[in-house]
Amino acid sequence: MGDALAIALLKQKGFGKKDFARIHPGGSLGKRLMLKVEKVMRTGEGIPRVEVGTTVKKALKEISSKTLGFTTVLDKKGADYWAL
Repeated sequence: MGDALAIALLKQKGFGKKDFARIHPGGSLGKRLMLKVEKVMRTGEGIPRVEVGTTVKKALKEISSKTLGFTTVLDKKGADYWAL
């Protein structure tokens, strides 16, 4: 019942995610709400990549070394072909 009242009051007052993040910036939820994609995205050498024809064993090594959980597969010209 207390949670329902709190939510109703927050909606009535127009209290949103940005307000919560501003008031609680030190908390993990406040940080996540204000976090920008560019702070966590991978680029360049941080992205796992293998070429078409690479063995699964080598692809798994690339995935593990970059700790991302997937790899892109490049065609013979080096363009992205697929994500595995």
